Amino acid sequence: MKSQQLRKLAPELDSLRLGSGWKIDELSKPQIIVESSYGHSHPGSAHLDKLVDEAGIGIKEKGGRAANYFVTDICDGEAQGHDGMNYSLVSRDIMAAMMEIHVKATPFDAGVFIASCDKSVPAHLMAIARLDMPAIFMPGGIMKAGPNLLTLEQIGTYSAQYERKEITEEQFMVYKRDACPDCGACSFMGTASTMQVMAEALGIALPGSALIPAHLPELKETARKAGEHALGLAREELKPSDIMTIQAFENAIMVHAAIAGSSNSLLHLPAIAHELGIQLSPDLFDKIHRKIPYLLNIRPSGFWPGEYFWYAGGVPAIMEEIKEFLHLDVKTVTGRTLGENLKDLQLNGFYENCHKYLPALGVKVGDIIKPLHTPIKAQGAIAILKGNLAPEGAVVKHSAISPRLMQVTLKARVFDCEENAIEAVLQKKIHPGEAVFIRYEGPKGSGMPEMFYTTEAIASDPELVETIALITDGRFSGGTSGLSIGHVSPEAYEGGPIALVEDNDLIRIDIPARKLDIIGTVVLGLVTGYGGGIIRDMLLQTHGVYFTSHPDLILICIAICAFVFYFRGLFRHLDATVFFADALSVGLFALAGASKAFSLEQGFVLSVILGAITAVGGGAVRDICVGETPGIFQQSNFYAVAGLGGSFAFVALAYAGSPLPLAGVACVFVVVFLRYWSVYFDWKTSNEADLTPHVARGVGKVRRVVSGVFLHGGDATVAQKERRRRGRWRRNHEKRD
Repeated sequence: MKSQQLRKLAPELDSLRLGSGWKIDELSKPQIIVESSYGHSHPGSAHLDKLVDEAGIGIKEKGGRAANYFVTDICDGEAQGHDGMNYSLVSRDIMAAMMEIHVKATPFDAGVFIASCDKSVPAHLMAIARLDMPAIFMPGGIMKAGPNLLTLEQIGTYSAQYERKEITEEQFMVYKRDACPDCGACSFMGTASTMQVMAEALGIALPGSALIPAHLPELKETARKAGEHALGLAREELKPSDIMTIQAFENAIMVHAAIAGSSNSLLHLPAIAHELGIQLSPDLFDKIHRKIPYLLNIRPSGFWPGEYFWYAGGVPAIMEEIKEFLHLDVKTVTGRTLGENLKDLQLNGFYENCHKYLPALGVKVGDIIKPLHTPIKAQGAIAILKGNLAPEGAVVKHSAISPRLMQVTLKARVFDCEENAIEAVLQKKIHPGEAVFIRYEGPKGSGMPEMFYTTEAIASDPELVETIALITDGRFSGGTSGLSIGHVSPEAYEGGPIALVEDNDLIRIDIPARKLDIIGTVVLGLVTGYGGGIIRDMLLQTHGVYFTSHPDLILICIAICAFVFYFRGLFRHLDATVFFADALSVGLFALAGASKAFSLEQGFVLSVILGAITAVGGGAVRDICVGETPGIFQQSNFYAVAGLGGSFAFVALAYAGSPLPLAGVACVFVVVFLRYWSVYFDWKTSNEADLTPHVARGVGKVRRVVSGVFLHGGDATVAQKERRRRGRWRRNHEKRD
């Protein structure tokens, strides 16, 4: 044993031990350090002394001697709303360094590391990895929910409601009184709970030990088992580097996807892996989350409080659901493989013991953990977004995002600190359709604090919760919901693109495509106007691009685009005018394309095609630029068809010898006519069905209208009958649909 070797090198060691209360016979026993974050700092640590004692009993019963060391952590909840939050993330690294000092300065043969919360769990895991001594992690458990399933992450919402005078001070005080009824990690899948789960998923904690409700006797029993197990690790010299391999980290990320774990794990897991010389890229998280479905119905993404997770079987139950994806041959702290551990749990009564608490709650396992074949969502919770706004990536937890915000273009509202942003939210100065930026809150900017209060203020506002985004180079609480994009990199302090965003800039967010971009309105206007013509001129090859010889047109277009953008409110209620202008522009572009091709003697077919390309090409390029599928490839009222029809009319009349001005008028008329009538009669293009029935019905309607107007002399009675008949037909048609 290492401790016995060092006793020979440092004879004072025995004296110092004896002076600390050790007995002579204990000096020759295996010496086990019990590290914990015990302290009165918050409920997640206030009870850990009891687990320290239990671990010590387990160590003693197996013939070892425990030495208790403490590095008390701070609480992110207590650090919220003031400069204390700037110290939160850095505390993790300082805690890990302090534990390294404890072990390196004093000889120990193995260690038991006990922690519960946001920074203490990753700090202990970093220390375990850095020291690479035989060690086991003991999760500190989770608190039970308050009355009516109240949990702490809801306090931010109630706080915002109180600030807006929506609830009274007395009501608010009741919520605050009941949110933390006992000790343990907060009862939702925040960072604290997520990191306990990650410890077990990495194989460095005993199977089934993560998120045991702190009020249950099973937590103390597991702590005692952890102490007992530490002696076996010391004798076998099983090290963390043998357990926490790249395959183990991949397992952990798979579990993270299935539980919709905290986005802060993307800070902590790579830091733990780094201590072992393993690099975890953000792309690996994204790849795994695309593959593993989201299964756990626990807050904040789901419905139930966090304690229910363990009642449903905890981490082993989730692993059973995704077992086909896991590396089952990885070694764990038990000395056995993950696959062997899962088999043992099926036989030793673990699940029966967990499930015995469910009947009293009126909840079934399937309410909490969904089967793999019927997941809550087909993909995990995390997506890594990249684009010109985040060249090195940004993180979004999309499991609790409204579908309408998965692909959206928003207008920027920029703040250089969180305080100003939350004030704007609470004072109703943020409006639907905006992307709120909080910058200079990255690691170098201010220590990377959480934007928890801002996200909760947004979540509590029904007008904003499904209509805006929050984008920051800071980070978020594990309890955050809504469209919250953090970790934007490079951060503003380092001159990242986020530092250049201004109010009213357009921000394109496309989570399925993993894109985060700033887009230019004027540029897109120019792309729309010139795109089709450029494509046409490029296809014509030797004839050059038109606008290169008419640069004055570019300035005119820029002016028009700028006017439309900055005075867009003028057009907000002019739908008919805007629609007519759109249809007219398609007709004019079709004319421009077809007439140029005709004048260059490109032939009938090519002239028609180039006319259609000029009509719709600009819009297609615009859609591609903002990350959308071009409209011509989506179901829509006649658009490309109208451009094609107008081009055909022009070319046909031109080849027939008609005057070109007349052919041009016909082209524009056909386009406007087809666009208008396609909307009026709801003719739609589709790649799912044959257009023939739609066209046939449309032709039938036209025939009946013409018949009513011309054959019946415009008789009002006849017209009324026709309208009634058409109404009956439409209602019957809708019923059939």
